[in-house]
Amino acid sequence: MECNSQLSIRQPEVVSVARESALSRHNVITFLKNHEIVYRKIKVTSPNVYNLDEIGMTTIHNPPKVLPQKELKQVRKVISQERGELVTLLGIVFADGTYVLSVLIFPRKKENTFHERHFTRYTRAYHESAYGWINGDLSSKHSGALQSNLVLICGNRENLLSLSVLTYTKAHQVHVIMLPSRTSHKTEPLNKTVFGPLKTYFNAACV
Repeated sequence: MECNSQLSIRQPEVVSVARESALSRHNVITFLKNHEIVYRKIKVTSPNVYNLDEIGMTTIHNPPKVLPQKELKQVRKVISQERGELVTLLGIVFADGTYVLSVLIFPRKKENTFHERHFTRYTRAYHESAYGWINGDLSSKHSGALQSNLVLICGNRENLLSLSVLTYTKAHQVHVIMLPSRTSHKTEPLNKTVFGPLKTYFNAACV
């Protein structure tokens, strides 16, 4: 490595074969062409473009980087528990930066009034599911937050687009543009602009 300064040893990022093969030039160009067709058809503006996506967050935070002394070989940080519980957050954000209040799904089978008593002004509702995942029934409950004559960009997953949700979007002229399958790690804008900073602030608040 000392002979060639242009090379460096790096740890590769793990990507599945399905995601690597799905993120092709053809799929991305087709996705952008669908954007253009829909935008020209309804003459949409930025306040009428929604981005809908979910993110799973655990109750265990990732400690941020620290600046220890060079003599220390091990740096440790105490966390709350070894295995946390999954909580799903459903976010709907406009292209101009405004948003619809988010929805939280907790891993419970029975309703808990504790969550209802501790609503925050940034959260619209709380729900419970068996494993903390969102399903078609929960997504259909909040499809009413979508107004008429708009564009909805979301992932290609049946837990977000159930039959009842698609029926509502058809009746209210909501034009759905689905991301190419298994490409949300690169094509979903909320991962970088919203969910990435959210995890950073969450980990910093737990320190």
